[in-house]
Amino acid sequence: MKKVLIVPLASIAILGVVVDSRAAFVARQNTPAAATARPATRSASDVAGRIGQGAGAIVVADSTVGKERVPLPAVPATPQNVEQQIAELVKALPQGTTWAKLYLPGPPAGRAWSGDDVAAYAFAQKRLFGQVGTAPEGMMEILGQRLPAEKAQTHVSGLNLRPVYLITNPKAYAVASQNTDAASQWARMTPEQRQQYAQARAAQLLSADNGMRQGFMQEHMMVMSQLMRQMTPEQRQQMMQGSGAFIELRRGPGTEDLHLAPAP
Repeated sequence: MKKVLIVPLASIAILGVVVDSRAAFVARQNTPAAATARPATRSASDVAGRIGQGAGAIVVADSTVGKERVPLPAVPATPQNVEQQIAELVKALPQGTTWAKLYLPGPPAGRAWSGDDVAAYAFAQKRLFGQVGTAPEGMMEILGQRLPAEKAQTHVSGLNLRPVYLITNPKAYAVASQNTDAASQWARMTPEQRQQYAQARAAQLLSADNGMRQGFMQEHMMVMSQLMRQMTPEQRQQMMQGSGAFIELRRGPGTEDLHLAPAP
């Protein structure tokens, strides 16, 4: 009688995985390092500063996008390609990001403008004049006024103005401004006023549809999550003192979750 060797299907499957794993390992070993290397990245604020330095201009990113990681430009920045490089940088940033070109006097000696400084000026100009940094071809915008480029150059020279490029996300800026205003108002309220405000806001959300309530929750949780990730442990402790709650930032394999609960 002939002997028949019976091999469980599970064993065959395991052998197949081992073979496939070995093949994949060999393939990885034979892959050139250059093909698997990741491009170098920096914060958007750092890349903006590098572009400005190379082009001899002021290029800043405000806090709505400044900490995003983006690739370094492939070629050095020059006065000729500065706007092209800024446009490429904007493409690498979250949707809604844009850039504006302003003409301003240089900062006082010993001072450097931050992206938020320039953004505050730009959005104030937009509120006053309805436009900022969006002059069409052949025109220049100076203090909210659009002038033919040739005529504008007289003002640029006479006032010693220089180009300043701002990279920002207007929608994110508006949300951040609203949150700042609300926090400032909250700080001025008495305990009774805070209670009344909370009750009125809750009533508004209760009468809204479920999609709006979910949006409110998601927005505030996302803001708090990003805030807590960017703060130091000492800053978190200071912020939560006296708030009647504690926040725990739990880290797992590839994850980082935010948990808010009443103080014990």
